[in-house]
Amino acid sequence: MKNRRVEWTVLFVLLILAVGVLAFSFAPAKTEPLYDLLSKLGFAILVTVVVRALTILFSISDRKREVRLQGFDDLGMMVVHDPLSDFRVRDLLANAKRIRVLKTWFPENSDIEAGLMSALKRKASMELILCHPNSKLLHARCVGAEEAGDHGGRRVIRALRMIHDAICPAGSANPAALPDNLDIRLYDTWPGCPIIWYDGTWLMGFYFRGASSPKWPWIEVREGSKLAEILDDQFSSTKKDPSTTRIRNCAELLQYKMNGTGA
Repeated sequence: MKNRRVEWTVLFVLLILAVGVLAFSFAPAKTEPLYDLLSKLGFAILVTVVVRALTILFSISDRKREVRLQGFDDLGMMVVHDPLSDFRVRDLLANAKRIRVLKTWFPENSDIEAGLMSALKRKASMELILCHPNSKLLHARCVGAEEAGDHGGRRVIRALRMIHDAICPAGSANPAALPDNLDIRLYDTWPGCPIIWYDGTWLMGFYFRGASSPKWPWIEVREGSKLAEILDDQFSSTKKDPSTTRIRNCAELLQYKMNGTGA
């Protein structure tokens, strides 16, 4: 900061000198060469002062911008996806080895369903935490997203039916546990925000009013960052919440397939 003040002082002195030289060069002179020399010298000093001053001003502006952006980087924010493409979600599900999803309802459409089915067929490690289809919270979120009140519940039930048909024998009421690579839970508490995690990358969404989360920006978050730790805590605390129930076998999945309530 002290060096910057000195530099501004020097530039101010040079500016005064340049103006003085230019003013003197336009005064009546005895010889033409002296007039040309003084005018060129004054102009050169003036240009140098202006260029350096502009450089300093732009560098200050850039530095302020870097400081502002540094705050986002410190939290772990890497990339903003606006919006998060359905095809990107489909491909990340289809290719990931480990997947964790915390959403009200999921998948949202046939493209993402295809990615989920691919992950199931590959026996990828998957934790799927969705809102219970009978939850009042889910109904409220649907209305806030300008969807039909039962939209989210129907999407959750559809997902559970798809999973049942993919991993359970036809008509199976087998009480045996689901595969070790698959953990499905239904919550009835506030989840914080929608989260998709795959192979060390976090994606954080928002529950804004007016549309469902896929239509809003999503932030890609760096693993191990402060924000990643917050998201991991959101995921784990929702998973362990007393209101969250775990679907443990094909028989329980079958209940949702048959009547959509789990009862």
